[in-house]
Amino acid sequence: MSYFTSKPYENWSRGGAQMTGTVFWYLDHSAPVDLMREQLPRILRDIPEWDGRTATLAVTDTTPHTILVRAVVTAKDSDDVWTVRCAVRERLITWLVTHHPHALPRITTSPAFPPDEPGASGPAGA
Repeated sequence: MSYFTSKPYENWSRGGAQMTGTVFWYLDHSAPVDLMREQLPRILRDIPEWDGRTATLAVTDTTPHTILVRAVVTAKDSDDVWTVRCAVRERLITWLVTHHPHALPRITTSPAFPPDEPGASGPAGA
């Protein structure tokens, strides 16, 4: 340990200013993940700030109501990766709204009936 604290060294773990960014969406379990994977490169081709290195998409988590979908994208610097992330998020949401609106998260509820109305369930309505 004393060797590293007493000798100067250079960190070579990064090879330049190229940046990697992530984009997250919370979606319904019925979201067409395979079609989203196909759509991502199409979207990125129209974003000049994307450097062409990385475009991946995966489901990274799930809850009882949603899945968490993550895209990984790259750009030459932090400004461009921000632009790419925002554009990908907006354009994929627009694509989902247009072609797969069922994939957007929603709160599912059932009708509630007062206990004295027909159709009510439970001891008071039985």
